[in-house]
Amino acid sequence: FNSLIYAQMGVNLDISVLFNDPTIRKLASEIDGSEKDSNLEEFIKLADELEYFPLTDNQMGVYYECMQSPGEIKYTMPTILRFGSDVDAEKLKEAVIKTVEAHPYIKTRIITTDDGSLKQQRNDEAEIDEIEIIKVNSISDEEIRKNDVKAFDLTEGQLFRFKIYETDDETVLFTDFHHIITDGVSQINIFTDIANAYENRELSEEIVDGYVYSLIESDASNSEKYSAAKEFFDEKLSQEIESTVLTPNLNGNPDEGTIKTVKDVLDSAEIKELCNKYSLSQNALILSALTLTLNKYTFSDKTLITTIFNGRSNPYYYDTQGFLVKTLPLIFNNENRQETIKEFINNIDEVWKDTISHSEYPYTNIAKDYQLKPEFFFTYQEFLDADGIIINGKSYEDYELVDEDLVATAYKINFDLNAFEDSLEFEILYNDQLYSEDYIKTFINSMKFVLEQFVSNNIEKQRICDIELESPKELPVFTPVETPIIHKRFEMQVEANPDNIALVAEDATLTADELNQKANKIANALIKKGVKPKSNVLIMLHRNSDFIASILGILKAGCAYIPIDLEYPQDRIDYIYENSQADYIISEEDNHNSLNVKELLEETNTSNPDVIITPDDLAYMIYTSGSTGNPKGVM
Repeated sequence: FNSLIYAQMGVNLDISVLFNDPTIRKLASEIDGSEKDSNLEEFIKLADELEYFPLTDNQMGVYYECMQSPGEIKYTMPTILRFGSDVDAEKLKEAVIKTVEAHPYIKTRIITTDDGSLKQQRNDEAEIDEIEIIKVNSISDEEIRKNDVKAFDLTEGQLFRFKIYETDDETVLFTDFHHIITDGVSQINIFTDIANAYENRELSEEIVDGYVYSLIESDASNSEKYSAAKEFFDEKLSQEIESTVLTPNLNGNPDEGTIKTVKDVLDSAEIKELCNKYSLSQNALILSALTLTLNKYTFSDKTLITTIFNGRSNPYYYDTQGFLVKTLPLIFNNENRQETIKEFINNIDEVWKDTISHSEYPYTNIAKDYQLKPEFFFTYQEFLDADGIIINGKSYEDYELVDEDLVATAYKINFDLNAFEDSLEFEILYNDQLYSEDYIKTFINSMKFVLEQFVSNNIEKQRICDIELESPKELPVFTPVETPIIHKRFEMQVEANPDNIALVAEDATLTADELNQKANKIANALIKKGVKPKSNVLIMLHRNSDFIASILGILKAGCAYIPIDLEYPQDRIDYIYENSQADYIISEEDNHNSLNVKELLEETNTSNPDVIITPDDLAYMIYTSGSTGNPKGVM
């Protein structure tokens, strides 16, 4: 729609207007008040005069990450196109060369100037490296991967590669670009233009090329929109929200893990029908289902995940060759669990639109400002009514050359949802040291079940609190036990098997009877010191036999225990102490508000105390680490 307005009137509207208030009156007002082409012609003229250009913030982030491990295959985009044998290899080679010459930004080099600055150097007149045509009997993806997928040297040489394999049955084009000069949309445009060049059709023309874009991005850092975008994220991230983590179900070492993939498919006919009925975007519906599923998996009303935006809301950028894609944090706060599904979707959609409208402030700065380390990355992409790459009247599809040994992700979960004409494809990349395949499949099935409930219910009446993660199952029947209290059951085991090993700790190995006597000393000592039943007692001890005995001793005294990690900073400990309303502290120190565990263990009474306790009494409180905000307590 924005491109139509631009084509007819030469006006580029702010994307926030199209998102939030696309009325005729508002559009007319914006068109009348706009400056046609504003400073664009000045940037284009300046770019023609320059040899060196700044890197964008996103490019800088990629550059420094790659330079931390030079020689490692990272941020490459190896792709294959398999054409029929009627596609002439020499003619295809000429089409590739013609396409590269039509988009000279592809030839840019990253250099360090004499003053130590990183720059992009215009390199329009440089000859591209020779494109080999190799005749073979056949060629597999695996062979191409071994032969041609290599790391790029960002300090010298071109940042793209082409190679053609010719067999009796097909002509195979291999391409690879470094991400620092391209993105997914740029790749689609390149392949389309290669086909156009082969067929002598007109190639796309860039209004803004990668050089002009870098000047615009550099200038934007001094704009009011940039400052407003910074304020937007400052406000969002000042809410003490933690990065959302899909809780791992394995305890392996992620550094030793392999990135695995799980895929699934869902028919999207009913989802499209629902979106049409209520004028919802499919992206908003999917994002809402994901957010709600994460809320229920993480037991949190707040969500912080990362996504990407293609950065091409401006029609000037539609054909731009370059790295325009922007990474964005999405921050949702859904405390009202009584709202309807439709209200929930609309709220999610508003956050998405607001975030896109403030994408001027770079993610690299956001991450640095707030020490942000997102753990869940989500992308939504639509592949609707795609004609493919047409040569000789036939349609071809490119595909990325994926090697599981080389796949890497900075996130615990990388979730791609691809929307096709009649289906949704779920694809999750995960570390097999953190998650099992069954667990990831269960998560996908939960999200699919949430979507099914969106479709099958009246979204204007159904509340999100009533949405389930799976079909209701018959509740198991529990057999009542005569003694439901945990420490009483332990005492029964002591009586039955007093000499069995009950605890192996760093400082001692104790039988059931020895551990029980140690716990009884602590319990009886607490009672003698006037500790009343239902009191809350903090435990600040090393993880040894004293710690376990203190837990049992506190329970035997009719109290609730609150464990605290000794590695916590003092302000976090103080917060937990105040928030839990703890009455006592058991530690190894002697001060006015704590009880020394060694002193408690001097108690001589080792008999089981007889304190009346009911199953409704509080047993313990436990707190989250509070690494990005105040710790949260659960009773």
